[in-house]
Amino acid sequence: MAASEAVPPANVESISHLTSSHISSIPDPPKAKDLNASHILITKITSPRPVPEPDSKEVWASKNCTDHMITVRWTADEG
Repeated sequence: MAASEAVPPANVESISHLTSSHISSIPDPPKAKDLNASHILITKITSPRPVPEPDSKEVWASKNCTDHMITVRWTADEG
């Protein structure tokens, strides 16, 4: 019996829906808008903290954050 004539057992799911012709019919997800860097507002800190020494308690405690941070409000629809 040729392979094209073979009949799969009843408990085997057909994979014809996974062929390239069927995959190409799946719509692409909506493209999220890019972040517009021209809208970023930079506010410099007025009282920067001293940089801790390597291997200091502050570094190992991991409780202090850097003075250099960014917060961005972004949505997939509006960027």
